[in-house]
Amino acid sequence: MGIKGRLEDIALVEIIEVFSASRETAAVHLSSEEGHGLVYLKDGVITHATFRDLRGKAAFDKLIAIKEGDFDVERGLVAGSETIPPDKAAGGLKGAAPAADAAGMAVQTASIEVPHPPAQGTLDPRSDAIIDNLLELGILEKSDGRN
Repeated sequence: MGIKGRLEDIALVEIIEVFSASRETAAVHLSSEEGHGLVYLKDGVITHATFRDLRGKAAFDKLIAIKEGDFDVERGLVAGSETIPPDKAAGGLKGAAPAADAAGMAVQTASIEVPHPPAQGTLDPRSDAIIDNLLELGILEKSDGRN
């Protein structure tokens, strides 16, 4: 199952945190008035980002700043190249404040702990519960993983 929604309802950093906590491999497609972009995660680690003519950390920094637009997550998609080294990927989210408080349900992004990480490609029960709640609230909707 893919998920899609609006950045006004859930910030990119929060989407990434959910999929990072579950060590998911996925691509997050973003579309806004500013342009189109992609963020790739492999086993929950950001590996590549594109935005306009930018690649890597520079593209990721621009994408994180976008507050309005649509996103669509395609699970299992791996980037053709890796432009963000693991040490830079972790730093991209440090200190990023949660940007959404969906109907009183704050999503804590900076302190998600997974004591026993799930197997690759499976969601941590807490991540699964967050996604289920966001689906119920209408913030996210299921997609086929394609734009």
